[in-house]
Amino acid sequence: MKKVLLMLASAFFMFSCSQEEGTSPINENTSNSPVSATADAQLKFAKLLSQAASSNVEVRSFLKKEALAQFDNDYDIFYPMIKDKKVFGDQSFRDVLLSYCKEANELSEIEQSLPLLNIMIPDLSLFWDFNAATWDTSDKEVAVLCRDDKKQHTV
Repeated sequence: MKKVLLMLASAFFMFSCSQEEGTSPINENTSNSPVSATADAQLKFAKLLSQAASSNVEVRSFLKKEALAQFDNDYDIFYPMIKDKKVFGDQSFRDVLLSYCKEANELSEIEQSLPLLNIMIPDLSLFWDFNAATWDTSDKEVAVLCRDDKKQHTV
């Protein structure tokens, strides 16, 4: 139970992106709004990442290694910087994610919608013994979460 709570509470991956300022308020019912498109892209990426991370110890190890590099002094992974790095053999991280896509252009659409995509591995050592350094990548249980941008509005 403690392990499941740790994984769920860790908010394993969070995504961030920027939105243009100066736009009018967005109606939540508009399906093609920028906020809706961003939220949909985040959810699609979270699903792809969840499938890849739970199925592949190599992906989990790759993410851990990249998080420990701390490109911004935190355990964030900037997707545009790592998408072409090799995970195993000649497969890049992007190639691995593509293998879980249902449509050929799904990942390209996500990348266009989320040019500043970050994957965050939280440091929860204040509450539990979990951070990128202590992450046991042999464990298949991986909690993947994404921010809900559908409730945010630009002013």
